[in-house]
Amino acid sequence: MNGCAGLSGNEGDLRRREEEFGRNEIPPKPPKSFFRLLWEALQDVTLIVLLIAAALSLGLSFYKAPDDGTGKLHCVPLL
Repeated sequence: MNGCAGLSGNEGDLRRREEEFGRNEIPPKPPKSFFRLLWEALQDVTLIVLLIAAALSLGLSFYKAPDDGTGKLHCVPLL
C-alpha cells in the first residue's frame, strides 16, 4: 500500500485483506414482523381517534330510535 497511490489492487492482497478484515458491507436489518408494524401503527393518535369514531358509528348503527309519529329524525351529535 502506498500512501499516495492507495491499494495495489492485486488479487492476493485483496483476498488477504478480505480474510483479515471481512467484507466491506453493512449487514441488512431483519424486517419487522406484521404484528410489530401493527403495534406501531396503533400508537398513532390519528388512528386511535378514527378507531373510536368507527366503533361509535358501528354502535349507533344498531340503535333504532323510537318512532313518536312526528317523522322527525333523531340525531346524536358526536363531538
